[in-house]
Amino acid sequence: MNIKHSVGLTASEIAALWSAYMSNCMAVCLSKHFLKYLEDEDAKPLVSESLSNFQDHLAEIKDIFTSEKFPIPRGYSEEDLDLSAPSLFFDLFPLSYVYALSRMDSINYSTFVTCAAREDVRTLFTKWSISSLDMFNKSTSLMLSKGIYDRPAFIPYPDHVEFIEKKETLLTQWFEPNRPLNVLELSDIFFILRGIIMQQRY
Repeated sequence: MNIKHSVGLTASEIAALWSAYMSNCMAVCLSKHFLKYLEDEDAKPLVSESLSNFQDHLAEIKDIFTSEKFPIPRGYSEEDLDLSAPSLFFDLFPLSYVYALSRMDSINYSTFVTCAAREDVRTLFTKWSISSLDMFNKSTSLMLSKGIYDRPAFIPYPDHVEFIEKKETLLTQWFEPNRPLNVLELSDIFFILRGIIMQQRY
């Protein structure tokens, strides 16, 4: 006979659900602001879909907290949203926002899955990881079609496999003044710089 034990939320599960709740509260407010002023007909359906996802996430987290008699966090709400305010961003920024947030969410939700033990919490974050990756792929394709996606650097392909033969380790070679950057470093530099540029631009 299978006996199911009622197990409460761990500190890690509460932290993950709380973080997701606060993030989605903010995303709902921003998405509603975007949709009031967004004129691009290709981007509108994607921003609307993301708003629907955020609202669903909030409802699902509330269900878990309510069943656990855990107080619902106080996040951003309609009180923090002024739809009479003028547009704050250029027209295609909402598309960039969906791309950036779906990229972060796919990483965060996957991490949250590995921090959870309860099946319902793991199922929730697994589902959200998949939907975030779907939004990431859709937003990336649309940004590419509109010419606003900044690609990382291209490099010449190597023509052979090369091994380190010197006595020095790879670590010491990092500090050589004329050493070319490797692809891992180029990738990290690109995404870090793009994040900084987006923060300053918008």
